[in-house]
Amino acid sequence: MRLDRLILVFYILLPACKPVQVVTTPVYHEDLSVHRLKFPNFSIEDSSDEIETVIDNSEGIYFKNEITNELDSINQLIIETNKKRKIWDGYVIQVYRGNSRADANKAKENIEDFFPDLDAEVSYRQPTYRVKAGQYFDRLKATRKYQEVLKLYPRALLLPEKLPLPSQNEDN
Repeated sequence: MRLDRLILVFYILLPACKPVQVVTTPVYHEDLSVHRLKFPNFSIEDSSDEIETVIDNSEGIYFKNEITNELDSINQLIIETNKKRKIWDGYVIQVYRGNSRADANKAKENIEDFFPDLDAEVSYRQPTYRVKAGQYFDRLKATRKYQEVLKLYPRALLLPEKLPLPSQNEDN
């Protein structure tokens, strides 16, 4: 029985002692210079007159494929539609989500105590109460405040939400 084991170990270890043969691949090299574009040599003295030439477009000269006017009209349309929008994409911090109205009100009071600059509100959509605080149009500002709120409420979430546009004198 021991002889069988010895032979088995010998056959397992024998291939492991085999010297490793290093395979080298030839280095690939190809001359692609025949495919390069050929440009004439320009000297600075030859093109100095052309460099200083300034095109005056005050006479209403339009170039082929110029799209400045089209882009301006599209930008004006975008500006007008943005002025008509009553809501905008923004962010709120959800502090609480659960079925208890008492816990939701307690979370709202805690947020108002610890963060007086945040306006917290409780919303109810059957069967869940939610407490959302703050309204931010800038994700960077929202994330900074969210990091502060996380210390008090580790289960808080930063959520994207459609927000009404503030009046011109408010700044969030």
